[in-house]
Amino acid sequence: MHIQFKPVQLRLGQRVIDFFRSLGERGHLTRMQDVLGTYVHAHMLGNDSGEPALITAGHQDNIVAAQTLLAAGADPNAVDEAGCSALGWAVRYNRINMAILLLSAGADPNSESVRPGGLSVLMEVCGEGRVKLLLALLAAGADPNLQSMAARKTAMMMAAARGQLQAVKILLAAGADLNIEDSDGNTALDLAELARHVGFAFIGDDPKHIEIVRLLTATKQDQLQPPKEPLDFLKK
Repeated sequence: MHIQFKPVQLRLGQRVIDFFRSLGERGHLTRMQDVLGTYVHAHMLGNDSGEPALITAGHQDNIVAAQTLLAAGADPNAVDEAGCSALGWAVRYNRINMAILLLSAGADPNSESVRPGGLSVLMEVCGEGRVKLLLALLAAGADPNLQSMAARKTAMMMAAARGQLQAVKILLAAGADLNIEDSDGNTALDLAELARHVGFAFIGDDPKHIEIVRLLTATKQDQLQPPKEPLDFLKK
């Protein structure tokens, strides 16, 4: 008769958590791997609140601990009780090295942001103009055309509305679709124009919003134009 054992969910006390933390802080990577590999499954570690150990390491920006946990089999997409992943927290606190480590270990680049509204981590970094994280997420396969659950926003909409010119340029190069509409029927260009007019009423014309409107208008017109010459293979 075949018996299938279900894994036991481990809850470590604070002393044990402190022990692993001290090993990580002192750089005892091999020792930490030995302990983890011998006694527990890394993806089941948790602190007293039930938070996965990888997320705890992410909160503390402890790269050594995160490397050890991932090497021992921790799930890079594990979430805490609020449904937030280690990558979501790394992005929230702008921890670039931690985010890159998690992405290289297989963290979902389309993970949900810890911010409310169903935004993706890509939308969050675009709205705040954090270019290094933006490039890391796109390199890992983040979808520039993904829409948020609530307002149906895209990363381009977030960048355009908030005047993040560099993010807009990067998203255009990544193939962002300018025809997508949010839940109110607005495109990224509509939101950029609205932000420009609102800003003008308070502080005058913002050069970044002017340039964003110009770029999006030109790109959208180019996307609507048919090719001037037929493709070579169609001439044959």
